[in-house]
Amino acid sequence: MWGASQETSPAEFAVNFPLLTLLYPLPEDSDGRFEGFSEVFGSPEDLQAKTLDAVLQARERQAQADRNAAHKVSVPSNTESLARYQAALDNEWYKAMRAFREARQYRLRTVVSE
Repeated sequence: MWGASQETSPAEFAVNFPLLTLLYPLPEDSDGRFEGFSEVFGSPEDLQAKTLDAVLQARERQAQADRNAAHKVSVPSNTESLARYQAALDNEWYKAMRAFREARQYRLRTVVSE
């Protein structure tokens, strides 16, 4: 395993630790050789704490996104309920208007024929 005091080049670091290179890219001025891990990234404990903090923040962002998605899913169901109620009210309105027209026509026929 690569120790804190072991000397390596940025190219060797990228080959040996591709995931760390993706998470923590080497500084722009690290074209030469550097002495150990701590010189570039700080102590392994600091890097571990930073990584843990980043993971916790990513989990919190994902949890917030999940809560937002759940809220967005619930909104259309409420909208669908409102649409169903509106359709039912419209149907009742049209039935009542038809009954009113029929009653008016019946009344006009009975009044005219008398």
